[in-house]
Amino acid sequence: MLKHVVLWKFKDGISDSEKDGIKNDIKRKLENLTTLIDGLNDVKVYTDAIANSDAEIMLVAELDNKEALTRYHANPEHQKIKDENIVPYIQARLSFDEIV
Repeated sequence: MLKHVVLWKFKDGISDSEKDGIKNDIKRKLENLTTLIDGLNDVKVYTDAIANSDAEIMLVAELDNKEALTRYHANPEHQKIKDENIVPYIQARLSFDEIV
């Protein structure tokens, strides 16, 4: 099994109410990908960071292996979510992948 963790921080100038809507869209859309991508077993998106957190959104995905991660990254639905719902609003992204 492989764990894929991503942390995102919003660009400056996005209001809290805008962030709430963006977070909800990202969460809903990414968590629905488990039905579309072979080897993507679970996706959880966390949006309720406490005040001293460095990131504002966290994704934790469980995949079968590195090949499943490659399929996840290349999937057109994932790419659409990334391009339309994440990239326009995010100033920083960090990821961490581990085989467990």
